[in-house]
Amino acid sequence: MGGGAEGDTRPSVPMEYLKLWRSYELDADQVALKIMDVAGYDPAALLEYIRRTQRPVSNVSSALPKREERIGALEAAMAKLPQRGGM
Repeated sequence: MGGGAEGDTRPSVPMEYLKLWRSYELDADQVALKIMDVAGYDPAALLEYIRRTQRPVSNVSSALPKREERIGALEAAMAKLPQRGGM
């Protein structure tokens, strides 16, 4: 159970760990975009998935980055992908 007194709202995981996990999540998104692109899938599908599934309000103890930050990072990474010609 929790390590603090009853009613203690502090996260049980140190904030520095959460920051690290969030940066790992952003890195994983970048890698996923590149893999999707090389495999021939539309990388925009990942962005749309995050928009649909991640709630706008993030929990302070969540390992996920804030939704807006994550979407912004995905959009920036997509802009750096090589443009592919249409079929």
